[in-house]
Amino acid sequence: MYASPFCERRALGAPSPGSAEPWERRAGAPSTAELALGAASQAEQALVASSPAELALGAASQAEQALPGGFRRRSPQNLHIAGAHGLPTSRLAPLIPADAPPLETPVARYVIERLNPTFGYFYQAGKTLQRGKTQYQDLEICESEEFGNVLLLDGVTQVTSKNEFLYHEPMVHPALTSHPDPKDVLIIGAGDGGILREVLKHRTVRKAVMAELDGGVIDFCAQHMPEINAGAFADRRYRPEVGDGRRFVEKTQETFDCVIMDMTDPFGPSAMLYTREFFQHIKRTFTDERGIFVMHTESPISRPRTFQQCLRTLGDVFKYRRTFYLYIHMYAVLWSVTVSSDTIDVGELSAEEIGVRLNARGVSGLHCYNGATHRSMQVPMPFIQELVDGAPSLPAITDASPKVLDDIDINRGSIEIREG
Repeated sequence: MYASPFCERRALGAPSPGSAEPWERRAGAPSTAELALGAASQAEQALVASSPAELALGAASQAEQALPGGFRRRSPQNLHIAGAHGLPTSRLAPLIPADAPPLETPVARYVIERLNPTFGYFYQAGKTLQRGKTQYQDLEICESEEFGNVLLLDGVTQVTSKNEFLYHEPMVHPALTSHPDPKDVLIIGAGDGGILREVLKHRTVRKAVMAELDGGVIDFCAQHMPEINAGAFADRRYRPEVGDGRRFVEKTQETFDCVIMDMTDPFGPSAMLYTREFFQHIKRTFTDERGIFVMHTESPISRPRTFQQCLRTLGDVFKYRRTFYLYIHMYAVLWSVTVSSDTIDVGELSAEEIGVRLNARGVSGLHCYNGATHRSMQVPMPFIQELVDGAPSLPAITDASPKVLDDIDINRGSIEIREG
């Protein structure tokens, strides 16, 4: 326990008589001016408080509370971080004199991404570059020192300009390279254009249809985040289909060699795109028996049961199912992408054959995918293999029961705190 010259901390649950708070004014306290000048360093020694991450994740809603003896506690939004005074920033002191002037420090915004109820990450967001609103959601592009430009939908991170290839390349190239002659490709979701960009790198592709629910996302990203599609929206092989992706799959008379689904997590409107019945509809759109389906299958770390349920459901529909494991920077966790087919086992291709096909199709300049990583990304750690082996014991995701077992509908956006 630490003590400062002006206050002491009693054990929690043992406040001084008549006080609702565990604080007591000590005799011989400094003047208000001295307190105003020295509160940051004194409080750092006296108190144990939350780190910025802890504040962001757990204390954003605390109100400013009065303390006995002429002190008041600051809410997290008004906390003054001791780093500006050369003090450690891992502990803050939310206690300043009641009559001290407000601290004129800049406001820092932190975007909070909760991956499950007890785990997640945060990053500092900079200036907002663009805002928009469609009938479905709020759109924003902001700056980030960590991620470059960031697209957020309803305050939740969707794509970043930095290291986005860690997601887009494995979502496309393992499947398209494994197919001997992919000509027609359907993309479900992915309105930012990153998946489309990678698909069109294959010279064999003659048609790429993108079924995106919110056409406003396509327009917003084309205008304000063009680095993601990199000209793909202007390619003559591309055709947008604005509307419900499931409805398009159920109604279309077109056929495809490969279907790539890049949807938000399986809750809300997206939940019905993860069901066994929908996968069966996708299978009926294949041009022939060589058709391939690709989707992200969540994280075996942060959402292990949803990962298992996705594998179980795909296994009910397709003969071959190969999962690629990769770290996604913008998700800050190990993630998975699964490629499924009835006749093509993407795990059988050698690194050499992958290289030959990429060269023949003119695919170059990749940052994440090649023949070697095609093989290496399919190797699960032993504990993940146990999850894979146990997947058949979990319930499939169905139209009648689309809710997954993990609690993942939990993101709430961002908070602001003062930072010096």
